[in-house]
Amino acid sequence: MKDDDQAEKVYQHFTTGTPHHLTSSMSDIAPDIGLYIKEFVFGEVYARDALSDEEKTLTTIVTLMAMGGCEMELNNHVNVALNVGVKPQKIINVLIQALPYAGFPRVINAVQVAKTVFIDRNVDYQPE
Repeated sequence: MKDDDQAEKVYQHFTTGTPHHLTSSMSDIAPDIGLYIKEFVFGEVYARDALSDEEKTLTTIVTLMAMGGCEMELNNHVNVALNVGVKPQKIINVLIQALPYAGFPRVINAVQVAKTVFIDRNVDYQPE
Protein backbone atom coordinates (compact mmCIF):
# COMPACT_ATOMS: atom_id res chain seq x y z
CA MET A 1 0.00 0.00 0.00
CA LYS A 2 1.23 3.48 -0.87
CA ASP A 3 1.72 5.99 1.91
CA ASP A 4 -0.78 8.82 2.41
CA ASP A 5 1.59 11.44 0.93
CA GLN A 6 2.06 9.37 -2.22
CA ALA A 7 -1.70 8.82 -2.55
CA GLU A 8 -2.34 12.56 -2.16
CA LYS A 9 0.38 13.40 -4.70
CA VAL A 10 -1.11 11.02 -7.30
CA TYR A 11 -4.63 12.27 -6.53
CA GLN A 12 -3.54 15.89 -7.06
CA HIS A 13 -1.69 15.00 -10.26
CA PHE A 14 -4.82 13.55 -11.83
CA THR A 15 -7.49 15.80 -10.32
CA THR A 16 -6.01 19.30 -10.24
CA GLY A 17 -8.06 21.27 -12.72
CA THR A 18 -11.27 19.34 -12.10
CA PRO A 19 -13.88 21.94 -11.10
CA HIS A 20 -16.04 19.70 -8.88
CA HIS A 21 -14.28 16.80 -7.21
CA LEU A 22 -16.44 13.79 -6.47
CA THR A 23 -14.62 13.40 -3.17
CA SER A 24 -15.63 16.93 -2.15
CA SER A 25 -19.29 16.39 -2.99
CA MET A 26 -19.46 13.42 -0.62
CA SER A 27 -17.41 14.78 2.26
CA ASP A 28 -20.48 15.87 4.22
CA ILE A 29 -22.35 12.56 3.98
CA ALA A 30 -19.79 9.80 3.30
CA PRO A 31 -16.26 11.07 3.89
CA ASP A 32 -14.86 7.54 4.00
CA ILE A 33 -15.70 7.07 0.31
CA GLY A 34 -13.48 10.02 -0.56
CA LEU A 35 -10.73 8.53 1.56
CA TYR A 36 -11.06 5.16 -0.22
CA ILE A 37 -10.96 6.90 -3.60
CA LYS A 38 -7.76 8.71 -2.67
CA GLU A 39 -6.06 5.76 -0.96
CA PHE A 40 -7.11 2.89 -3.21
CA VAL A 41 -8.07 4.29 -6.62
CA PHE A 42 -5.29 6.86 -6.79
CA GLY A 43 -2.83 5.64 -4.15
CA GLU A 44 -2.83 2.06 -5.46
CA VAL A 45 -4.31 1.70 -8.94
CA TYR A 46 -3.46 5.03 -10.58
CA ALA A 47 -0.04 5.04 -8.89
CA ARG A 48 1.01 1.91 -10.79
CA ASP A 49 3.55 2.44 -13.57
CA ALA A 50 2.13 -0.22 -15.93
CA LEU A 51 0.19 2.25 -18.11
CA SER A 52 0.65 5.86 -19.16
CA ASP A 53 -1.59 8.53 -17.66
CA GLU A 54 -3.46 8.71 -20.97
CA GLU A 55 -4.02 4.96 -21.06
CA LYS A 56 -5.24 4.93 -17.46
CA THR A 57 -7.77 7.69 -18.02
CA LEU A 58 -9.05 6.44 -21.37
CA THR A 59 -9.49 2.92 -19.98
CA THR A 60 -11.51 4.35 -17.10
CA ILE A 61 -13.67 6.46 -19.42
CA VAL A 62 -14.50 3.51 -21.68
CA THR A 63 -15.24 1.26 -18.72
CA LEU A 64 -17.63 3.78 -17.15
CA MET A 65 -19.30 4.41 -20.50
CA ALA A 66 -19.81 0.68 -21.10
CA MET A 67 -21.29 0.19 -17.63
CA GLY A 68 -23.89 2.90 -18.18
CA GLY A 69 -25.54 4.86 -15.39
CA CYS A 70 -22.19 6.29 -14.29
CA GLU A 71 -22.53 9.79 -15.68
CA MET A 72 -21.29 11.51 -12.50
CA GLU A 73 -18.15 9.36 -12.45
CA LEU A 74 -17.76 9.72 -16.21
CA ASN A 75 -17.88 13.50 -15.85
CA ASN A 76 -15.12 13.28 -13.24
CA HIS A 77 -12.91 11.07 -15.38
CA VAL A 78 -13.32 13.13 -18.54
CA ASN A 79 -12.01 15.98 -16.38
CA VAL A 80 -9.16 13.76 -15.16
CA ALA A 81 -8.23 12.92 -18.76
CA LEU A 82 -8.11 16.61 -19.66
CA ASN A 83 -6.04 17.30 -16.54
CA VAL A 84 -3.29 14.95 -17.74
CA GLY A 85 -3.28 16.27 -21.30
CA VAL A 86 -5.59 13.93 -23.22
CA LYS A 87 -6.98 15.85 -26.19
CA PRO A 88 -10.78 16.17 -26.36
CA GLN A 89 -10.95 14.62 -29.82
CA LYS A 90 -9.07 11.55 -28.57
CA ILE A 91 -11.68 11.08 -25.84
CA ILE A 92 -14.44 11.29 -28.47
CA ASN A 93 -12.59 8.91 -30.81
CA VAL A 94 -12.18 6.32 -28.06
CA LEU A 95 -15.91 6.50 -27.36
CA ILE A 96 -16.69 6.12 -31.07
CA GLN A 97 -14.38 3.08 -31.19
CA ALA A 98 -16.55 1.46 -28.50
CA LEU A 99 -19.76 2.02 -30.47
CA PRO A 100 -20.16 -1.48 -31.94
CA TYR A 101 -19.48 -3.08 -28.55
CA ALA A 102 -21.29 -0.83 -26.07
CA GLY A 103 -24.06 0.43 -28.35
CA PHE A 104 -25.39 3.77 -29.46
CA PRO A 105 -27.28 4.76 -26.26
CA ARG A 106 -24.25 4.39 -23.99
CA VAL A 107 -21.86 6.07 -26.40
CA ILE A 108 -24.29 8.93 -27.03
CA ASN A 109 -24.72 9.45 -23.27
CA ALA A 110 -20.94 9.45 -22.79
CA VAL A 111 -20.37 11.89 -25.66
CA GLN A 112 -22.94 14.23 -24.11
CA VAL A 113 -21.16 14.02 -20.75
CA ALA A 114 -17.83 14.75 -22.45
CA LYS A 115 -19.36 17.69 -24.34
CA THR A 116 -20.67 19.13 -21.07
CA VAL A 117 -17.21 18.88 -19.51
CA PHE A 118 -15.60 20.49 -22.56
CA ILE A 119 -18.08 23.38 -22.46
CA ASP A 120 -17.74 23.81 -18.67
CA ARG A 121 -13.98 23.98 -19.02
CA ASN A 122 -14.05 26.11 -22.18
CA VAL A 123 -12.12 23.46 -24.11
CA ASP A 124 -12.26 23.38 -27.90
CA TYR A 125 -13.77 20.06 -28.85
CA GLN A 126 -14.40 20.51 -32.56
CA PRO A 127 -13.46 17.58 -34.82
CA GLU A 128 -10.10 17.89 -36.52
